[in-house]
Amino acid sequence: MKKYLFVAVALVAAVICSCGGTTNTIQNQSGNTNGTTATDIIGGIIGAVTSKTNENTIVGTWVYEEPAVQLESKNVLASVASGAANKTIESKLESYYKTVGITKGAFTITFNSDKTCTYTIKGKETQGTYEFDSSTNKISIKSSGFLSLPSAYAKVSGKSLELTYETTSLLNMAQTVASASGNATLSAISTLSKTYSGMKTGFNFTKK
Repeated sequence: MKKYLFVAVALVAAVICSCGGTTNTIQNQSGNTNGTTATDIIGGIIGAVTSKTNENTIVGTWVYEEPAVQLESKNVLASVASGAANKTIESKLESYYKTVGITKGAFTITFNSDKTCTYTIKGKETQGTYEFDSSTNKISIKSSGFLSLPSAYAKVSGKSLELTYETTSLLNMAQTVASASGNATLSAISTLSKTYSGMKTGFNFTKK
């Protein structure tokens, strides 16, 4: 584990040097900056390497904080290059979430050790059960209330939980919450999802 962490950080350090330091923002291909610093990238890589996700660490009550984006990549350098894109997509997601009423603190989810769960969105509570696949960190939820959540990929790091979904599934869920469709931001996010192979989007939660 330590060996892989060292290699990851070393590769990022090389990129940092070429950018002129840790305070520089990363530019996308068009030359625009998106507020992503090398320090942010290192933190993200270290968190990904050292995070521990299992049936025990997902147990608890989690409160929504901000959008989550995962872009599949085959190596660390590809992850670094996608950092700026993440910020752009997160910004669009946040805008869309707000239009459907999903704001900070308005979405909570509780996973119990007995495989039952409860989630509340916009004041509407739904109860159900869940299964956790340790080989993929995938959570499947069964419920029959106001809203059925699609299967999600979980990643726990400290007191943070990231749940990401296949983008189409997530946007369909958000539309159900809003009871509306045809939003321009929705269209933009859908277009972005086609640009990046394997893009997953979702929510970042903080443990209550």
